[in-house]
Amino acid sequence: MTYFLKQFSKNWIALLGFIPALYDLVSAYLPWDFKFPKFIIYSFAIIALFYAAYQTFEEEHKKRKALEKKLEGPTNYKITAILIPIDFEEEKLLERIDEIKIEAIKYLEAVQPLKEAHNSTEIERPFVSIQSLSLHNLRYTKTTSQYNSEVQAYKNKLQEIIDDIDDYKDKLHTTIASWKDKYFFIKFLIENTGITSDSDIQIEIICNHDNLVFEKNDFVKYGLDIFSLLPSLPKKPEKPKIKDPLEALHPNYYDRINIFPNIPNLNTFRKGVEINDQKCSVTIRDLHVGDKVDLFKRNLIIKNAFKEIDFKVTIRSKESTRVLNHTVLI
Repeated sequence: MTYFLKQFSKNWIALLGFIPALYDLVSAYLPWDFKFPKFIIYSFAIIALFYAAYQTFEEEHKKRKALEKKLEGPTNYKITAILIPIDFEEEKLLERIDEIKIEAIKYLEAVQPLKEAHNSTEIERPFVSIQSLSLHNLRYTKTTSQYNSEVQAYKNKLQEIIDDIDDYKDKLHTTIASWKDKYFFIKFLIENTGITSDSDIQIEIICNHDNLVFEKNDFVKYGLDIFSLLPSLPKKPEKPKIKDPLEALHPNYYDRINIFPNIPNLNTFRKGVEINDQKCSVTIRDLHVGDKVDLFKRNLIIKNAFKEIDFKVTIRSKESTRVLNHTVLI
């Protein structure tokens, strides 16, 4: 309503601007002492008022018709969401837990504390290629007592893993059972079911009911941390050794720098891809009649909060604007 009144005021003021020009034009053909009656001027202002209202209504009507025509245009789309169960490979994970137990037993038997001081032959000595450097002036990385303390903590952690191996298996089984009804791979497909091709198609998908969509690489962030279900073997303590002279002189001596940056493909079929919790959006270059494509071409996972997944899809392109609703039952 505010927009209508604003446009109406502009049209009326524009029409009132013709009164002085029309008055001067007509006065040129009339006696110089002739004056128009005021009611004629007022009548023109009233006529301009009604005409401005009609003009504004006509403009809005044409805009609405153009929008309706665009919405009912020859382009049409079908959005499909496919849920794919995730195979967590529970049997393989259980086998891996057994393998970790065997490795823990092997490491526990192999590691032993040091019995001698730093002159022991067990301590690693680096090859020195610079004659001016003397081994007597170099420092050890740690003392024997520090190493033995690390060894004891290492053995305690290994023994803890061996003792709790059945608990790890039970937790793995229970957690995966709860995940099977909560997490799915999801694939969004779009099909051009209209009678004309379209280009620069912007698709925005918003999931309702607190369902979350995320990429497979972000599974830890959204509570799907499968690695936390497996026991993690501790890092074996390093024996005391003499510091590497080259590393001491040049701390960045062994660093490697990536000089080849990633260059984006400017001719990509998909652009503007955004995966953000409930919202997924992408712009695809074109879609011909009958074409059916995977919208994101990525491994997406949905974390559902209810037994059905419904989402709203907004599609904007050069030819049309559409809002679709879709529901997937679990």
